[in-house]
Order: sequence, then structure tokens, then C-alpha cells
Amino acid sequence: MKYYLHHLENESGVALITGLVIMVLLTAMGTYAIHMTEIEETLAGNLKASRQAFYIADAGLEWGRQQVRANPAIPANSTQTLGDGSYTVTFGLVSAAPLSSTVAIQSVGNVGSASKTLQALVTKIVDLTDGAITIRGLEADSAFTGNAFSIDGRDYNHVTEALSGGTMQYGISVPTADRQADVNDALSSQQQDNIVGTAVPGLTASIGVSSAFPSSFVDLLGDDLCNAAPPANRFNTPTNDSFHISGNTTWGTRANPQIYCVTGVGTPGNMAVDISGQFSGVGVLVVKDADLVANGAFHFEGLIIVTGKKVGFGMLGGGNKDVYGSIIINDTMGDGPSYREDNIQGASNVRFSRSALNYATQLIPTAALTNIMATLSTTVQQLSWSEVSK
Repeated sequence: MKYYLHHLENESGVALITGLVIMVLLTAMGTYAIHMTEIEETLAGNLKASRQAFYIADAGLEWGRQQVRANPAIPANSTQTLGDGSYTVTFGLVSAAPLSSTVAIQSVGNVGSASKTLQALVTKIVDLTDGAITIRGLEADSAFTGNAFSIDGRDYNHVTEALSGGTMQYGISVPTADRQADVNDALSSQQQDNIVGTAVPGLTASIGVSSAFPSSFVDLLGDDLCNAAPPANRFNTPTNDSFHISGNTTWGTRANPQIYCVTGVGTPGNMAVDISGQFSGVGVLVVKDADLVANGAFHFEGLIIVTGKKVGFGMLGGGNKDVYGSIIINDTMGDGPSYREDNIQGASNVRFSRSALNYATQLIPTAALTNIMATLSTTVQQLSWSEVSK
């Protein structure tokens, strides 16, 4: 009996067993800690890759917007490498009109096994001009008289005569910094804020330098439009003399916009289209190789182009004068600073209006639009943006 009690009371080896148990527990805890660390590192790596894929996909969207703006047609789908990843951008046409389109852009960003998909809906607007008055050609000598005029590059609704909220353009757009100085120097300090629109650093007046719609393409469009005008709407000036329009005259209406063309005949600098009385028009008015001078009451909705050798545009004399749309002046033969390409007097208002320019767009032949499309001012606005869940 004492023998068995002796063995029961013997505690030798307990410490060893306890130590082994503790070692097993510590080993298990260490293994667990290592495993959890590996999981956390994997999760952190996946999160980092996921964020990188998101940012790469967003870069793809930005690239896609740039492509929509730069290309006359819908851009081709493309895959680009960026850093440690890549994006694949696809395009889909949602709707299209002659000078506007809505495009769906999808961008898939990939980094390792991580992938993010973003999509955006953008609208592309191509403007025939980028100013209420667009001056191209060799010279931009200007004169402004009085303080009752306005040249406004903000987008107006031509029917309500209210601002539409559309993207604004320059008050006056010119091709070079020298031409910008010519126009700006012609303004008194009191007149400068009469020219409004897209802000120009260092200038109170909105007179911007632009490479859009260069002189040769303006001349090309003028020719195409004159060729497209109905024969009854085509006129020539007398040789080295003026073509006079007087009385109550209507060249096109909102219900029936028209293209009219007057061509100067004779030695450059001697011809003019002289408009007096009550004149109104809707659509396109092209004057080639002659001045266009509005002396009486004048109202036009759409696009006016004055292009050719030694030409200019003037709003002179009495009567209210209003243009909704845009005026393009393109003098292709220099004639010195004493001759004005742009001469604005009295109660004269030129307001940029996309709604009025739509009349012109409807009248321009498709081939003529195709010829100039890549040179025109383009804006892209994002309508929506979302992440595609998988």
C-alpha cells in the first residue's frame, strides 16, 4: 500500500510536461502570428494593387477624354502601359450630330491580379468659331468708338436673348500675340470691359490667342458656302464699287435659314457691301473680297464670314445692330494699319450663340464640314462617372 502511495505522490516529470505544453502553445501562437502577418501583408498588398489599378483606370479615362477631343471620329480602342500596370480603354458612340456627339468611355486598370473598371459619359461640342468675333488672316487692325457696344463670348440663346449657361468662348479671338496687341491697344480703358468671355491672363478684355480655324480653312469654307448658296442668293459687286442693300431686307428667317454670298469684283480694297435701312437675316452670310459695312439697323442670327484680299467688317452709323452667333474676319492681303479689319461704333452688339450657329451648321455641306472639322475649337464635358462593380 505504501508503495502505490509513494508513486502517486511522486511529481517528478511534471515540469517537463508543463514545459512541453507551453512550448507547443508558444509555437502555435507564433505560427498563428506569422500566418496572420502574412495575411495582413497579402491584404495590404492587394489593397495597394487595387488602389493602383483604380488610379490607372482613372488615368485611362483622362486619356480617353483627350482622345475624344482630339479625334474628329470615334477613337480606336487602345491598351497603354503605365508604371507597373496598364489600362485598356474602349469607346462607344451614344449619339451624334454634325458638330456634337455623346461618347461612352470605359477604362479597365490592371496591376498584377488587381483590376478596376471605370466608365464615363462625355459630350463633345465642336464650335464653328471660338469667339464672338474671330479674326484670322494677316492683320487685326481695329477701331472702337463710344462705349455703347458689346462683344460677348458667353453663350446666348438667340430667341430669349438670355445666357444659356453653355461653355463660353473669347470675346475676340486672334491668331497671334501681335494681333492680340493690335486689338487691345485700340481699346480705351473704359472700353476694355465691353469685350467679355473667356478670361485672358493679364488682360481686362477677353481677347484670346487661338490656333483654331486658321486663315486658309476660313477661305476654303467661304468658297464651299458660296458654291452651296442657291443661285438666286449669289451676288457680285459692281467692278471696283459697292453693292448696296437698302430698305427693308430679309435674307433668311428662323423658319427658313439661307446661305447668301456676295463676291467683290475688281482691285482688292475697292469693293464693299453697304447695308442700310432695316436688314435682318438668319443662316450664313459670306462676303468675299469686299468689305461688309452695316450702316443702318442690322440684325443677324448665324454665321457671318468676311474673307479675302483687303477686307474688313464695320458696324457704323445709327440704328441698333445685333449679331447672335459669330463673325469671322479673314484678311488675306495686308493693307497697313490705317485700314481697319474690325470697326465697331454706336449701339452694336455681337453675342456668341451656339443656338444661332446651329442654323449655319444645318446649311454647311457635309463635305465642307469634314474639310475643316479637325481645325475647329472643341470642348469635352463629362456628363457622368461611375465605378463598375464586378
